[in-house]
Amino acid sequence: MGGERKWSWFAYKIITMKRIFIYTAVAAALVACSTKADEKAKVLNKGITLVADGDSKLDSVSYTCIGCAELMKDTAEFQVVVREASYQAKKGLNIPNSFNPVSMDIFYTLKDSLYNTETGAKFDSTYQVLVNYKYRGKNAYGTELEGENTLLFYIQKGSVASIEEQIKLEPLAAKEDGMNRDLNLYSEYTNDEISIRPRSDKEYIVRSSARCVEEGTWLLLNLENGEEVKLVSWNDFNCDGLSFFKQLSKSQIETLKGSPLKSVSVIGGSNATCLVPKNKSDYFMQLVKLWYGE
Repeated sequence: MGGERKWSWFAYKIITMKRIFIYTAVAAALVACSTKADEKAKVLNKGITLVADGDSKLDSVSYTCIGCAELMKDTAEFQVVVREASYQAKKGLNIPNSFNPVSMDIFYTLKDSLYNTETGAKFDSTYQVLVNYKYRGKNAYGTELEGENTLLFYIQKGSVASIEEQIKLEPLAAKEDGMNRDLNLYSEYTNDEISIRPRSDKEYIVRSSARCVEEGTWLLLNLENGEEVKLVSWNDFNCDGLSFFKQLSKSQIETLKGSPLKSVSVIGGSNATCLVPKNKSDYFMQLVKLWYGE
């Protein structure tokens, strides 16, 4: 009799454990199906999405998109775009953990005419993402301000593709306020950033990650042939990384005609240095030709 009771109790435990296992497996399958369904849900061209702020808390952020509903496979691909844009916007702040996203205007387009600057090969199935990102964040003085940044990157096979430095760029062309594109540089190793904007008066505005700069800051243009051009800023001290430089001298123009760029540095109270990728190395060669002729 005692043996029968022990056997009945043991059989009951086995059955109960099997039921628990089955319920758990069913629940896990439902969650997995739900997750897959969410990822396969149709992307909308307007709505609200969740974005991690500077403290990793999720904020509800409004967005508009041209091309998302028509070109994206699912919401998983959309989230790749949101994460990358938010990462880039936050990274550009003086105090990244002060990042508070506000809104995004996204332009998602298929690019079928992108070519490798060295091999000439065409990049297939490549999407260009242009994001106008609005946010709030603190400047170097700790004051919270509203900000806006335009971000550009590429998607291949549902993932971010680091092909910016390989793409053959359009030739430089003069516009009313300067050039059709700035010389934007970034160092993956040090996170240094330098952006050079030529103005229509043939002077230059430089923004860099050397945040606090003053009058007398150097802009060093190092060429592949070993020569160097040095410009000296004339504007007042600021912690926005902004430096202003006057026109090139005749000898500097001739030097820049002769060789592609190798690296660019901003030297002041703090420094920033970026190597120049191949597809941007002829920037000043094109620029001085446009402005000053052969």
